[in-house]
Amino acid sequence: NNNNNNNNNNNENLNPCYILSKAFDDGKVILIFSVNGCKSWQAWAEMTSKIDINLPLSYSKISGKVMSPPFRLEWKFKFERTGEGVAHELTSDLINILDSGGRAINQSRNCQEIDEQNGQLICKLITQAIIRIEKQNYEEKKKRSLFEAEDSI
Repeated sequence: NNNNNNNNNNNENLNPCYILSKAFDDGKVILIFSVNGCKSWQAWAEMTSKIDINLPLSYSKISGKVMSPPFRLEWKFKFERTGEGVAHELTSDLINILDSGGRAINQSRNCQEIDEQNGQLICKLITQAIIRIEKQNYEEKKKRSLFEAEDSI
């Protein structure tokens, strides 16, 4: 019976709801997003509430299957267009020291915890890339307005 109890506890510890709830209880939870197959980091957000089955479901369903009970997120930075992102190549040398197999960060799975230093680095890379894109977009928009103003004279 002891073995069965240990197996049940181990299975519970792998459950994403358990992982997120425990992490939220322990402190700040930052989620980093990479869409499967895109080979880039797309966004990061902060979990701002505990898991709450009373929250309305919005995007937590994939193919009709509920991925997890809902919780609130505050998006910090996210790429808005398909094809944008921070290439995994830029982080291919980062090793997840919290992974028992010592795999690269780029090979992390859903709800897999990564160490704080590497997590902060990925968030910083995403943030810097998005700010760079926003600055370029602003400069291009400013140039277009100048050209449009000259054309109307």
